[in-house]
Amino acid sequence: MTSPTILRTALLFSALALLAAMSLPQELHAQSTVHGALAGIVVDGAGRPVHDAEVRISDRVSGAARRLNTGRDGAFLFGLLSPATYDLAVEALGFRPVRYLGVTVVAGTTPTIRIALKTEAPPVVRIDTVRAPGARAAPLSWLQARGYSDLVGGRRLASDAALLSTIADEESVEGLPWRFADLMVDGARLGALNAPGDPGSLTTALALPMRGLSEVRVGGMGYDIEAGGSGVGLNVLSLRGGGISSFRGATFGGNSDIGAAIVLGGAIQRDTAHAVVGIDYQRSAVTRPAWFLADDAEGTRIVDIARDSFATNLDAYRLETPRLEERSSGFGRLDWQLGDRYAISMRAAGSRLVVSDPPLLGGTATGFGSWQEANAAQLSLDVLSRVTPRVSAEIRLSGDVSDMSSNRPSVAPTAFAGRGVTVGAAPAEPSREQLTAPRVSAMAHWNLGVHRLKFGVVASTSRQESQGTAGALGSFAFGDTQDFAAGQGSWRGLAGNANSGNFSLSEASAFAQDAWTVSDGFAVTLGVRVDNQKVAAGDIELNSDWLAQTGLDNTAVSAARTRVAPRIGFRWVLGDTRAWVLEGGAGVYNGLPDRRDIGEALALDRGVDVRSAVGTLGSWPAAPNTLVAPSRGRTITVIGPGLEGPRTRRFTFGVLREIGDWNAYVKGGYRQTDFLSRRRDINLPASASGADQYGRPLYGALQQLGTLVAAVPGSNRRFANFDAVTAIEMTGYSEFWNVTAGLERVVEQGLSLGLHYTYSRTQDNLAAGQQTLAPLQVGIDGGEWSDGRADTDAPHRVIAAAEWSPNQVLRIGAIFRLRSGTPYTAGFRDGVDANGDGVAGNDPAFVDASLPGMDALLAANACLRNAVGTFAERNSCSGEISHRLDLRAAFRVANLTGGPLDLVIDAMDVLAGATGRVDGALNLVDRTGTLAVGVGGVTQVPLVVNPNFGALLADRSPGILFRVGLRIGR
Repeated sequence: MTSPTILRTALLFSALALLAAMSLPQELHAQSTVHGALAGIVVDGAGRPVHDAEVRISDRVSGAARRLNTGRDGAFLFGLLSPATYDLAVEALGFRPVRYLGVTVVAGTTPTIRIALKTEAPPVVRIDTVRAPGARAAPLSWLQARGYSDLVGGRRLASDAALLSTIADEESVEGLPWRFADLMVDGARLGALNAPGDPGSLTTALALPMRGLSEVRVGGMGYDIEAGGSGVGLNVLSLRGGGISSFRGATFGGNSDIGAAIVLGGAIQRDTAHAVVGIDYQRSAVTRPAWFLADDAEGTRIVDIARDSFATNLDAYRLETPRLEERSSGFGRLDWQLGDRYAISMRAAGSRLVVSDPPLLGGTATGFGSWQEANAAQLSLDVLSRVTPRVSAEIRLSGDVSDMSSNRPSVAPTAFAGRGVTVGAAPAEPSREQLTAPRVSAMAHWNLGVHRLKFGVVASTSRQESQGTAGALGSFAFGDTQDFAAGQGSWRGLAGNANSGNFSLSEASAFAQDAWTVSDGFAVTLGVRVDNQKVAAGDIELNSDWLAQTGLDNTAVSAARTRVAPRIGFRWVLGDTRAWVLEGGAGVYNGLPDRRDIGEALALDRGVDVRSAVGTLGSWPAAPNTLVAPSRGRTITVIGPGLEGPRTRRFTFGVLREIGDWNAYVKGGYRQTDFLSRRRDINLPASASGADQYGRPLYGALQQLGTLVAAVPGSNRRFANFDAVTAIEMTGYSEFWNVTAGLERVVEQGLSLGLHYTYSRTQDNLAAGQQTLAPLQVGIDGGEWSDGRADTDAPHRVIAAAEWSPNQVLRIGAIFRLRSGTPYTAGFRDGVDANGDGVAGNDPAFVDASLPGMDALLAANACLRNAVGTFAERNSCSGEISHRLDLRAAFRVANLTGGPLDLVIDAMDVLAGATGRVDGALNLVDRTGTLAVGVGGVTQVPLVVNPNFGALLADRSPGILFRVGLRIGR
């Protein structure tokens, strides 16, 4: 089925669903991926129905509450419930009240419970408490429910929940970089906003403020056929208002941030319309240590030379500096059910972020004065109707918009190989991106008892406009300060501006699913989905010069792809007490191509002239003139003919066991994602032009400038009138497998505990930040060198959490997190181009045991000992283990009409160690030696051992952060 056909079908389906919703009166408790329902009966001790008993339910996370009275048959039904865990309170005159705890409502299901009341004449002095059999929340969800996400994260976004997961962090989820992850909110897919050059979660979930959400699930999207995209990311449910008015507020301040938030919820019309609205503001200024400390002679010298020789002020690098982040967000949701005719749910949310020096999150230093501004919003409308007692229709309209820009700092990126840092702007600055993405889905649900069928279509399109090209400011590289003072180094920059990358990307899908209740407690979900994707590849302009010289047509890009995605999932609840749960599944997920890749190909289809120079550059930080740095040809980006989005295959299996107040579980999974984009320079010579003393293939003639090595301009190009020609090919892959075990005890009063451990491995052939990996064909095992341990690999992760509440006045909580150190490759400093391919900093080092000082490094680093006599394996080394301890104490000050008033004291990063980028340079260029080309074209590069290998280049830890605030409600 073609994309236009599916789109027309979606619109027809939508019109029929809307017509049904407005014309056919039926009781609404339809099966849906967004809503569930809860049914039950209240009886007395003899099993007789209790008439007019009041039943109140409350969502444990959001606090949303609803109430109704039983009929003459003692039955009750709450329809259109958000998936969550609910507590019930049941009261009737002449009976002892009952609290029925922990009823889990899952989208598309209607659990039925039976509540027995014991006769008791007034006054009532006892309340019976009953726990639902087999009721259990998802592991670690209690930490989110009790507000610990804003303790460990602090960004007030859904992505903060990644820090309360053992399979995700700020850089990746299930080992997949955040730029490939997907977001789902209330069943609607959301376009993620990713800051250029930021592989992490800084802006990924900008349109999803945490205070507007009731639940966040990190990792897999589940096996419901509606879930599209990469299959991993964040699956969230928005906060919902209840029939009882609620108020929650918070104000806080400390040595790092200040802020305030208000959330109001309640009934507009009892049992008919409920709403919730909220706003949140935060201003953080986390102070980090200076990049160049007082005893850092090389760093101090860089600052002095910049001031004295080039009239450029870099004093900020010698000072403790705050990294400012200001965020404001708002959200609202309205649930409206008019009589029994139809139900409507509307939601809106958005945030604005302004952050200074964004790359200071990690990595090398950047220019102070950089900033990014980002805005994102998402809206959705869901209409649900019961067509017949067994058939219901649903239509969901949603859309998201975002805008992001960064400024143009005065200092271009400048790498200092002698110190191992880069000062100045980020390579992606300045830039701007705008995204608009509307979506529509329409579904029919057919309830056949043990089989619940679902059919539907989804259509979406996204329009993106991107301006700015990586490297637009140009970039410098110097060796040590002696080279810097002499102005001896390398520079590469663009001679003009690239075109804007304006394009559209459309997706249309059709699906069918059967949710089969095989027996009591055993359910299987079977589904199949057909995805069609289309890229506006016709907007790419033909580069006739490139076609004439190479015969390669840069417009030969497949515009459309159709792929099939089957799914199966199961859940088996065992035992009379429902204490055992087995669950899992397998499925295929089809994602969209990376929007950044398409935007770059459109911006650089005609090419932009490149100027470069190696030697005496003149005045820094101004770009060298055209005599020093003449044009070297044009740089272009082309997309390989096999353009398509990532495809993910996932398999998971888990066993959960309830033992009294304790929940224990073991689960594991495997994810394999292919068709990921990789970058390759196809204007390098067809074969290496030489080799160094270790057999490293060289693609250009090397030139030494003190402690810097770079390729002679033009020597590494196959076609002289072109510089780098980047081919974006869908040849990347990522594999992740994990085993997780956990034990939890969660109580309202007393000691709640949780211990969770994950062992995982991630392997891929990708480069961090979309950089090009070295074209080194053979690794230690004889395969491609780039195929190895991923940059996101963290084999060991631990989360230990505790909360002690001896009474209603005091709560003390602690969260300890531990993860394996960041992997890195033994190589060279930034700015050193060891193989002459024009990309500095992507070359592995050869582990030469004969170099003076290497014995000490071999003794101290096991990752080097296995590589003696070969090139270092990719990411075979790891930094120090990372650990964090965060503490919280909450004291009940008063009980107000709007809820309890608590004084909250937070202490973050209490036991955090030093963090930052590790010095992965095994070798440094020897200034006292001379680069020479010997017999047979072998290039001898003078090298010495780096005694600082494995140490931090700069401590980026913020130290202990304190925060004090007042909170109303929970």
